[in-house]
Amino acid sequence: RWTRVCEDCLSYTHTRSFSDGQNDITFRAVDALGNEMFIDRQFLVDSKKPQIHKAEPRNGFASGLFEIQYTEENLKNITINYGNYLTGFQQATLNGCVSGSRQWCSINLNLAAYNNQEISYYFRVEDVAGNFKESQPKNLDVDTVFPVINNPSSFWIQGEGKESKYIYFSFNVTEENLDDISYIDWSERTPRWKTLCSR
Repeated sequence: RWTRVCEDCLSYTHTRSFSDGQNDITFRAVDALGNEMFIDRQFLVDSKKPQIHKAEPRNGFASGLFEIQYTEENLKNITINYGNYLTGFQQATLNGCVSGSRQWCSINLNLAAYNNQEISYYFRVEDVAGNFKESQPKNLDVDTVFPVINNPSSFWIQGEGKESKYIYFSFNVTEENLDDISYIDWSERTPRWKTLCSR
């Protein structure tokens, strides 16, 4: 139904409330003789801020892979801000992120300049109406260098019976932030990783 905007007026400036989502309205101007003029306008209303459910990694180390889970029906973009005062702060835009509920999006950053340093990062999710939400900043240590296994060797332990089943492994690892060394035996019925040593 028609809603009157103003009467006996030459101009009009005011705000009106509309429902969230796509709106399609028509303005009608009528003169004293009943002549009418119509103008159509379509616009999107988005009054809800984006939601951020998860930001990964939460703690520990960062190698460059960052992920976010969010809810936003009219997504414009997602950016990540990261860095520190020693090397500087940077911003990057995530690609391929889509609108929807509990969506995941990720980005793989080159953190070589921050290796062995601590960085802070947070995500910013913005919708088409300019509403935005930022995740809580998180501090992480950066490790971009892969471990190096040096001089690996193995040989049978000479013996009889049960002793002949054992293998002796000998190697060392170059890694400042070693978590563990493990192996998997693909000849087993259900292969699984077994820890040789940790830390």
